[in-house]
Amino acid sequence: MLVLWSVKGGSGTTVVTSLLAAALAHRGSRHVRLVDLAGDIPATLGLTEPDNDGVAGWLDTPDADLAAVCAREIDAVPGISVVPRGPRSLTTASDSRMQELLAKLNLPQVDTIVDAGSGAGVVHAAVHAAPRSILVVRPCYLALRAAARAHHRIDGVVLVSESGRSLGRCDVESVLHAPVLAEVPVVPQIARLVDAGLIASRVPHDSRALLDLVA
Repeated sequence: MLVLWSVKGGSGTTVVTSLLAAALAHRGSRHVRLVDLAGDIPATLGLTEPDNDGVAGWLDTPDADLAAVCAREIDAVPGISVVPRGPRSLTTASDSRMQELLAKLNLPQVDTIVDAGSGAGVVHAAVHAAPRSILVVRPCYLALRAAARAHHRIDGVVLVSESGRSLGRCDVESVLHAPVLAEVPVVPQIARLVDAGLIASRVPHDSRALLDLVA
């Protein structure tokens, strides 16, 4: 299990999460489960909005068990399922309750990827609950500054690279004191797949580097 997060909206966390899931599913070794704490995974994958209360409902239900989580899970494409956030935002989340949720979903036969988005409270709870914490960031001074000030655990970084930026991999690693494990370029092909809802069924070559996150 790993949690992906960012400090600023629009950094690309949900797209990177979806690309990683697609690459893992294409490899075909194990099932991939996406846990959506940010709320955009179904739309990114081209799914209709789920009709259940998702993770938000589970977190608000004392003593809910693993079966209650799985009852909220929906199939996306072959090899990928989604545990949706539900219609309500997760403005805050208890560290202990998030720990309980992710512990129930951290199964050895499934690759579980959590999209924590950029909400400070949710990111804090998810990062403290998950075994691995991956920051998604662009080579932007303001984003790096915010990430350094957030003081969340960073086990690795996905750099969403953009042409024309003056900052690069070495700058990111120097500021964040964490290794860049993969780079994903901002390219029109990926944007078109997202717009068409096809990001999980067609694996762009540029996303294969994300497999290094689970190597």
